[in-house]
Amino acid sequence: MSIIKGLFTAMKNSPCTTRTASEYQLAVRLMNEKLVSMRYSPSTQRTYASMFRGFLSCTYPLPLHQVSRQHIIQYHTQLIHLKNISKTSQDLIRIRVSML
Repeated sequence: MSIIKGLFTAMKNSPCTTRTASEYQLAVRLMNEKLVSMRYSPSTQRTYASMFRGFLSCTYPLPLHQVSRQHIIQYHTQLIHLKNISKTSQDLIRIRVSML
């Protein structure tokens, strides 16, 4: 199961889903826990968590259960254009997100 699907499943069973801000905080915490459990290096954990928080900041205040693959694609497209990201970096972003 992907990390994102696991996060959404855990969040549906959480009492925090009634408030979007709490939902987002829970998502970040669950992401960090998942990365630790998968034995990613601390540097990779920080990088992935930072990318995840950046994505969440662009989708806020949309409830997480409404976030779709299209939101992810739009976020990446904006990121690539705004930051003028190189082809190599774009590939790395796609690989990281595909893991989520």
